[in-house]
Amino acid sequence: AGTIAGTIAGTIAGTIAGTIAGTIHGVAGCLGALLTGVFADPSINDAGKGLLYGNPGQVIIQLIAVGTTIVYDAVATLLILLVIKALIGLRVNHEEELQGLDKTQHGENAYNVV
Repeated sequence: AGTIAGTIAGTIAGTIAGTIAGTIHGVAGCLGALLTGVFADPSINDAGKGLLYGNPGQVIIQLIAVGTTIVYDAVATLLILLVIKALIGLRVNHEEELQGLDKTQHGENAYNVV
């Protein structure tokens, strides 16, 4: 169940980030956080016991933490997006898009097609 939840949460975080790296880091981070609730070993750290050491509640705590992080990241990303949209906009105008962004944004041609 942790793998499925981590995959879903990571995919959502990656989609918000808009990059493959964001998806990979999101999945790995969520999965690592959730599995900490399973494998936390009191012989390594006295502060916590995981599911395998008789504390199933730790998985719930980790799940809440992952969910909270996803919500926080989504809200923060939305706020940043709205600020950028208000200041400089999110897209070029239609005419620049038709001409090609290499020409209008960088002043060069990406492809010299005859």
